[in-house]
Amino acid sequence: MRILLAGLFLFVVSFSPVHAFEEEALKNLKLLRKCAKCDLSGVDLHGQNLKKVDINKANLSGANLEGANLTDANLRKTDFSGAKLKKAKLSMLLYKAKFRNADLSYADMSGADLRAADMRGANLTAAKLTNANLTRAKLNGATLDKADMDRALLERADFSGASLKGANLSNVNLSRGNLSKADLSGANLTRAWLRQTNLKDANLTGVDLTKAELDEVDLNGTNLSDVDLTKAILKNVKMDGAILCRTKLPRGEDNSGCK
Repeated sequence: MRILLAGLFLFVVSFSPVHAFEEEALKNLKLLRKCAKCDLSGVDLHGQNLKKVDINKANLSGANLEGANLTDANLRKTDFSGAKLKKAKLSMLLYKAKFRNADLSYADMSGADLRAADMRGANLTAAKLTNANLTRAKLNGATLDKADMDRALLERADFSGASLKGANLSNVNLSRGNLSKADLSGANLTRAWLRQTNLKDANLTGVDLTKAELDEVDLNGTNLSDVDLTKAILKNVKMDGAILCRTKLPRGEDNSGCK
């Protein structure tokens, strides 16, 4: 009798509703090309062609989507927290999507609507974000080294504590953005527009600001070593406590912060 009950218990556990629901969700995705609001957490879809699928508000946290093709897919408010999306091609429809601590290195999100997206702690190394809209996006502590954000809209985006070493930020709109304590060493900010942008205590060593417009920008405590500010347009900029070493200013080179 005990053996029979134990066997029955294992049968029930093995075919629990949760497991069946996940399989049904995956079936809907593959056959019907849609699975809005469903649970696909932890699913392995690496390298899959998911073009034009509808997974709006779905849960794909922890999923493996490396190299997957998600172009033209509806990914609005989808949860990709902790997911693997390295070299994936993503849709433009990513409004309020969650990518917290996800791996998006080398991913292609050019032209994407990432307004209010949560990308805190995400790895976006060498990601392509050209012409993307990241207005009010959260990128606190994210890694965007060598990412290409040419002509991206970054208004009010939060990059505090993020790493943007060697990133391409040419022609971007960073007005009212927060880059406090961010590392932008070696980044390209040519023709960028920074109005009321917070760069307090950030590292701008070797940044190219040619023809960039800095209007009411907070550079207090910022490291401006090896930066040529004579090529930028400066208006009411705050620079109290800024580190100046081989820094070119309108009045000449300043080496007061060199050690």
